[in-house]
Amino acid sequence: MDWRELELNVAFGEAVVNEAGDAHSPAARALGGLVRKGQAHLARPGPAVSERQSLASDIAAAISALMAERYAAGRAASIQGMERIVLDHAKRQLDLQRAWFQPFGFESHPGAVPPLSEALAGCPDV
Repeated sequence: MDWRELELNVAFGEAVVNEAGDAHSPAARALGGLVRKGQAHLARPGPAVSERQSLASDIAAAISALMAERYAAGRAASIQGMERIVLDHAKRQLDLQRAWFQPFGFESHPGAVPPLSEALAGCPDV
């Protein structure tokens, strides 16, 4: 699951950087660098689970920093676009977590959740 979470955070970070449109801001540069590092991790087999988890966490923190920077600057158009990206990412992350925990019987709508094998399809850990 850590591989899929990193994959989701890389896509999330890439979308936020693209929406921000300011490659010169320190927060955008930091996030862009972490996204590239995440892409490299995903392209090669074998990084340790702890490395993937740490990088996913670092990307999430960098996304927060870039969004805080945009809010502080009051860039309304960029903020609205980022909010849409956040909601889209949150749904994908929630769907993954629901599929992960579905076998434990906590899901109130099990038919609405893809099977875990589908949610993790394409992951090298599977």
